Amino acid sequence: MILFKNFERIKVSISVIIIHTFSLFKAAHYLIGDRSKNYLHEYLKHIIGYYDQQNQAIGIKPEECHKNENNSIHSLPHNCGANGPGSQPSAPGKKTIVVIEELEPYIEELLSAMGLAVDIIGKELFPLYGELSPGILRRSYNRVMGKNSTGEPEEGKVSVKAEKIQEQLPLRPPVLCAGCSHRPVFYVLKKLGLKVMGDIGCYTLSVLPPLNSLDSCLCMGAGIGQALGMEKADHGFKGKVVSVIGDSTFFHSGITPLVDNVYNKGTGIIIILDNRITAMTGHQVHPGVGMTLMGEHTTMINPEDIARAVGVENVEVIDPNDMKSFEKTIREQLKREKLSVVVARQRCVLLDRKKPKENEVFIDREKCEKCGLCLKFGCPAIEFKDEEYSISNLQCSGCGVCVEICRKDAIICRSSS
Repeated sequence: MILFKNFERIKVSISVIIIHTFSLFKAAHYLIGDRSKNYLHEYLKHIIGYYDQQNQAIGIKPEECHKNENNSIHSLPHNCGANGPGSQPSAPGKKTIVVIEELEPYIEELLSAMGLAVDIIGKELFPLYGELSPGILRRSYNRVMGKNSTGEPEEGKVSVKAEKIQEQLPLRPPVLCAGCSHRPVFYVLKKLGLKVMGDIGCYTLSVLPPLNSLDSCLCMGAGIGQALGMEKADHGFKGKVVSVIGDSTFFHSGITPLVDNVYNKGTGIIIILDNRITAMTGHQVHPGVGMTLMGEHTTMINPEDIARAVGVENVEVIDPNDMKSFEKTIREQLKREKLSVVVARQRCVLLDRKKPKENEVFIDREKCEKCGLCLKFGCPAIEFKDEEYSISNLQCSGCGVCVEICRKDAIICRSSS
C-alpha cells in the first residue's frame, strides 16, 4: 500500500491518496481527499503504468483508484485504516505501509500512533524538504519492491540531458504579479534609499532584482519591531528606516509591535500593504475584509482605525498606484519626529482578474529611446525582445502605473472602451 498526502494551496485542504500497488497486499484501492487533481497522484500512476508496460506485475492498474471525499486529517479518522474506508485501524495480512508525503512526516506519525501491526516506511525513503518528483518516487518504488531500473535511462545520462536543457531555458525567478500594488511601493522605497524591514508575504519578493529593496525578513510581524530596534540602537537610522507589513499579517502579528512603537516613542514609518485579502496563501479573508471564513458579513476592521486607537497621530491612507502621491507622502512623513502609519490600499490585482480590463497600456515605439528604465520597474508584462520594448497584453492588468516610469512619455495608457 502507498499512502500519500499533499496540501492543496488554494483551498487549504489536504488530499490523501491510498493506492494498493503491491501484489502481496490485498487491500482495496481508494483515494481520500478533495475533488482537485493531485499532481503526485498522476506521477504515481505514470510510474505504475511504466512498470506495467515493462511486464513487471504489480497487482494494480492505474485506473483502479476510487474516490471517497474526506478532508479531515486532524486527527486522522480511524476509517482511514489500511483496509479501506469504514475499516478499523488494523492491517491483517499486511506487512508494510509506505507513506509518501511532502515535507514533515505528519501522516506517518499519525499512523504510527494508531498501533498498526505493520512496518511504517516514510521519511527513510523520502526527503524532508523540496518537492517529490517522478524520479524520487520511481527510485523509492524500486527500493521498496527490490526492482532494477531495467529499461530506464541511466541516472547520469538523464542529469546531463537535463543540464543541457536547463542551459537553454531563460531564468524565471519568482516575481510580483503584473499590476501588483506592492511594486510601486518598493520602487519608491528603493528610489529614496531607505532601509526596509519586512516579513513574510507576497511583498517578500521585493528582495529580488530589479527592486532589491527589502533588507530583512525574519517572520510574520518582525519588521515593525526590527525597525524600532534599529532606531534605538543607532540614532543615525532616524528618518532612514521604514517597516512594511501586509494587511492580514498586521492582524495576525503586527498590532503588538505597533503598540510597542507607540509606547517606546518610535519615530519611523510603518507601511501597511493593504490589498484587501490574504493574497500569498490563496485569497483567504481576514478581519479587514468584512466577511468571515464562512462567507458571512461581519464588522470590517480597518488598520488605520487601530493605529489611531493606540495613539498614532500621523496616519495616512493612500493608493500606492498613484506613485507620485505615494512618494510625496513618504517624504513628508520622514520629516516628522513622531511615529507614522501609512496604509497603502489597493485591491489585489488577482481579485479582479476575471473582469474586463478598464485600460489598455502599450509602448509608442517612435517615442521609446530604449533606455531600459521601464524594465527596472520589474513588471513581467513589460518585455524586451528582438531589440524592442513592448507590453504583453496577456499579462498586463491595465493598472497604468508604469506610465509614471517613462521619462519620454513613451508608455501610453488609454481606456479600453
